[in-house]
Amino acid sequence: MEQIIQQLTDYMTRTNASQTKVAKSLGISPATLSYFLKGTYTGDIDSICDKVKDFLEIEAQRETIKQSEGIVATKCFNTIHKFCSLVLTHQICGMLTGDAGCGKTTALKAFAKSHPSVLLIEADHGYTAKALFDELCAELGLDDRGSLHQKLVRIVDKLNDSGRLIIIDEAEHLPYRALELIRRVHDKAGVGIALCGMPRLEKNVQGDKNHYAQLNSRISAPCRAKLLDNNDIKAYIDTRFANYEADCIERASQICRRNFRLLSHLVMWSKEIMRNNKCSTLDNEVLDTASQMLVVAR
Repeated sequence: MEQIIQQLTDYMTRTNASQTKVAKSLGISPATLSYFLKGTYTGDIDSICDKVKDFLEIEAQRETIKQSEGIVATKCFNTIHKFCSLVLTHQICGMLTGDAGCGKTTALKAFAKSHPSVLLIEADHGYTAKALFDELCAELGLDDRGSLHQKLVRIVDKLNDSGRLIIIDEAEHLPYRALELIRRVHDKAGVGIALCGMPRLEKNVQGDKNHYAQLNSRISAPCRAKLLDNNDIKAYIDTRFANYEADCIERASQICRRNFRLLSHLVMWSKEIMRNNKCSTLDNEVLDTASQMLVVAR
């Protein structure tokens, strides 16, 4: 048991994973995990050890995949990073739009990870102004009690002249009130704001008959992310396969329709097929077989 405890402790230290997060993945309570790590758990220890072994094996596989593959700097990826750098440097309001699957979220997360001053918020369907400001308060370690105005005041006070950047992904889900209040954060605190999402975000910001002119006039860095081209697809496949036939690039482009998300899924299933059939070279037959697994995604 001590070896298992040490392995789990090493994993948590290396990945900076909290006990709460690990306990959730194991399907046990944080208290149970705490007792287990201290060696004082008196329940079904064998069951906990089995769960930990399975968890560590899966995480090791995931780490291997991440280390061997990494992020491919496509044209879209580079465009998004330049856009975010511009908004961060000049502390302006920017708007990034792009079709689903072009790789926006992957690029935004990578940028936020490499810049500790960035706050990344991912909006959801039904997101309200209250939900947005509650999340901002949580990210900034602020009290989220009180009215929206009180939360706005706390956030502005915390961010004032901080030189930080707030990125809101899937911002097309934000109602106008939330968009207008985040504009006030920019105006009062002087921080950069990057609104990112699907093309309909452009209409949301403009409003019918240009009713939202105040907000729209703040957008000084509009940017449109494009889908992949064949050079991007080749760069991606280069990092995933040691050997592949030359015509695979064009076939992959046809199957994924230049969509980054579909390409990543196509590659994932292709690698599984090759692993199961002990193939060493990617070819069109493998791609066509893998494409059948994309019915739901497509």
